[in-house]
Amino acid sequence: MPIDLFLKLKYIIFMSMDHRKDKKKKNIMKLLQSSSEPLSSIKITEELMQMGMDISERSVRIYLQEMDEEGLTQSCGKKGRILTDRGQEELESSDLIARVGYMSARIDRMTYKMTFDLEMRSNTIVIPVKTLKEKWHLVRQVFEKGYAMGALVSLLPEKTDFNGIYVPEAHVGLCTVCSVTLNGVLLKKGVPVRSIFSGLLELKEGKADHFSELINYDGTSLDPLELFIRGRMTNYPGAQK
Repeated sequence: MPIDLFLKLKYIIFMSMDHRKDKKKKNIMKLLQSSSEPLSSIKITEELMQMGMDISERSVRIYLQEMDEEGLTQSCGKKGRILTDRGQEELESSDLIARVGYMSARIDRMTYKMTFDLEMRSNTIVIPVKTLKEKWHLVRQVFEKGYAMGALVSLLPEKTDFNGIYVPEAHVGLCTVCSVTLNGVLLKKGVPVRSIFSGLLELKEGKADHFSELINYDGTSLDPLELFIRGRMTNYPGAQK
């Protein structure tokens, strides 16, 4: 075997082993996080084996010692280990990294589940739901100016629970079609579409001028639209001036 090929195979095997090791450590940290009391290596091994992982108590002890040295776990003597604040931060950070691309996957999943038939105008579509209070006149302006996706709106009364979204008292739920709806319609016609960016569009004299901000769906675990709105980056009344 050529030496360069041998080194490449050795590197791949090493990286694969390292990945499996990190995964086992993360599972140990999750067990400690969910426990209200210290866990011993024996208890951790039992829990991991019940999860379908092939691991020995000796390996668990070695991982715990390494995590002690890294400041991720802390020994409580015979009682076992607990997760430290640093371990908590590390776990939250790794979960966030693992969720990167979540929005892209979520959009694709909603697109494939849509069953709307364009000719029959029936079956299910994707709709974003927002709650409104005393802002209906602005919503009407958005539709009248042609800035909305389509012209269909469905309203939900207060105290309504719609697909896991609760409309609070003194609010109205606003359901509209969105770009994902268009993706689903095109997909049913054999045209594959993939949403890549969410952007903040700047208007000048009532016309689209340019995108001032772009967020790649593959690089975020949060809804970019929520980020734009909560960051007070959107301003429809100001865009009309």
